[in-house]
Amino acid sequence: MRVSVALCTFNGARFLLDQLRSLAAQERKPDEIIICDDQSEDDTWQIIEEFRRRADFEIIATKNPQRLGATKNFEKAISLASGDIIFLCDQDDIWHPRKIRVFETVFSQNPQVCLVFSDASVVDQDLRPLGYSVWKRFGFNAAGRRAVRDARALEVLLRGNVVTGATAAFRSSLCQIALPIPSDWIHDGWLALIASAIGGIALIEEQLIEYRQHSSNQIGGTKMTRAQELQCARQTGSAEYVLVAQQYIEALRRLSGKERDWPGKSTSAARHKRLIAGKILHTYRRAEIHKRFAGRLSIVLSELITWRYFRYSNGMKSAAKDLFLWEQIG
Repeated sequence: MRVSVALCTFNGARFLLDQLRSLAAQERKPDEIIICDDQSEDDTWQIIEEFRRRADFEIIATKNPQRLGATKNFEKAISLASGDIIFLCDQDDIWHPRKIRVFETVFSQNPQVCLVFSDASVVDQDLRPLGYSVWKRFGFNAAGRRAVRDARALEVLLRGNVVTGATAAFRSSLCQIALPIPSDWIHDGWLALIASAIGGIALIEEQLIEYRQHSSNQIGGTKMTRAQELQCARQTGSAEYVLVAQQYIEALRRLSGKERDWPGKSTSAARHKRLIAGKILHTYRRAEIHKRFAGRLSIVLSELITWRYFRYSNGMKSAAKDLFLWEQIG
């Protein structure tokens, strides 16, 4: 089984060498590292060149002629990988020495599994633990983990993404359907959704990376306060829900007509497409609530009665948001 690491860089000189050293220290070395630099303006490229001269495995490093952004840069790195298993890698984390070996074992023992992800320890810029894990940050609790183990990962992901790219690896066969990545999706959310629809997803209940938080994180995993959660909820209105619905329409379009390429999951194809269609309907209904005051109560009650708030959103919390934090127009 050949292993590739897809590493994307952009002005990462401050922490990149720590990450590269953790890759070199893996008990099971990668067969290749693909590095795509998105026009860094610091010493990132010099660090890459120096590491490449000393590495005892293949490193393919390229500079983008123009800046692509994180999602398209990862798409490029993935497309250049030749491995059977492709790991996603951020420039500022630290991998535990066992990571590749543990993941490879899971893939070897579960041939139907399309994507594997683990938990991660959230640390500050100096690698001091912040007291919680990535899974805790996303509310990925025991019930959610049990659902993934019971082959219901798509149901979990339709409520919200719990797969952090830096903790994930997938079979190269996923690329046949998942690439290209739509520009309005984050790469890890898209790959996890498509993987959960067409094949199995497995989880590893270990924290196999140090997920570093600092001022330059593009997304990050810093835990929000209650006030920040409320502010985020207030800023989510009809336009945002329409955008999300359109994202899932693209996912449904990508999956339709390609059931023959779904590895070992053809019997689930119709059900999975119905689940995604339900997410689209629910999201459009939430957009409608936030566009107008009149009638919102009847829509909220309808979405509660049909259980869509619980299947596709955050249950009563989402219903309460739609009732009391609706978008004021005019």
